[in-house]
Amino acid sequence: MHSAPPPIQTPQKKSNVVLIVAIILTVGFCLIVPIMAAILFPVFSQARLSAQKSATLSQAKQISLSLLMYASDNDEKLPPQLTTSAQLISAVAPYDLGGSIDIKSKNPAGGEFQSNGGAQGLSLLRILSPNLAVLVYESAPWERDGGRVVGHFDGSAKYVKQFDEATMLKLDLSPEE
Repeated sequence: MHSAPPPIQTPQKKSNVVLIVAIILTVGFCLIVPIMAAILFPVFSQARLSAQKSATLSQAKQISLSLLMYASDNDEKLPPQLTTSAQLISAVAPYDLGGSIDIKSKNPAGGEFQSNGGAQGLSLLRILSPNLAVLVYESAPWERDGGRVVGHFDGSAKYVKQFDEATMLKLDLSPEE
């Protein structure tokens, strides 16, 4: 007579090892994810801020170039009225074929671009240092360092960390003829 084979026993040690590995992976994952998030959130925030600055620089350049095109079409003279946002928009609109120029800054602090009040109706031929003279600038400073994006009379744009309105908006002009 044959007796029934003994029941198959699952190795207890093998299942314990799998359980321990699963627990270690779960705990490790739960610890690593918050640590990685704490490391990466500031990096992503800095990248977003850098992208906003780049977009704002592009806006300043587009506005400056549009005003220079206006002057080119009008005997090298800038628009006679540039004191309000509406006047600035009106001046650049004919040169914004794609509808991409926006005078609202991408600065998280808000604000919009304004023109240098001394530039109204000014002949470009009188500007002695077009690469230094500010044509447009942001109305609100950036929160982190107080700088602003400016557009120059040569069509360039840059971020200026130390923006003193009285100094930055002063125009070095040749005498009127």
